[in-house]
Amino acid sequence: MEALSDDRIRAAYEAFNERLEFDTSVFSPDVEWHNAPEWPGASVHRGVEAVERDLRRQFDAWEEARYEPVEILRRGDKVVVLLHVVVKGKASGIPSGMEAGHVLTVRDGEVVRVQAFLSREQTLAAAGL
Repeated sequence: MEALSDDRIRAAYEAFNERLEFDTSVFSPDVEWHNAPEWPGASVHRGVEAVERDLRRQFDAWEEARYEPVEILRRGDKVVVLLHVVVKGKASGIPSGMEAGHVLTVRDGEVVRVQAFLSREQTLAAAGL
């Protein structure tokens, strides 16, 4: 299996932004997704179906959501995606922006683990950067 390129990672985030759909092609079927500890209802989701269920649950609260990759860094089998996130609540209609990050663990060209964080510092520390 080929390596997971920065362009492919960016394309997966763009697909999410355009359709609010989880691009399963970059993830292992048994991916392990760790929500940011501060996120409401945060937990660990195992498998693509469980991750999709959690994302649908989150979509219930959003009118809009955009995860824009600002920077992609690599260290060993870790890919750090630093993000600018903008969500707009369905109930409030108020947009809210924040920085966040994902630490992706990649094996054989697939993401096998995602750790989500709500700050650049937490994201970099989790990846050992």
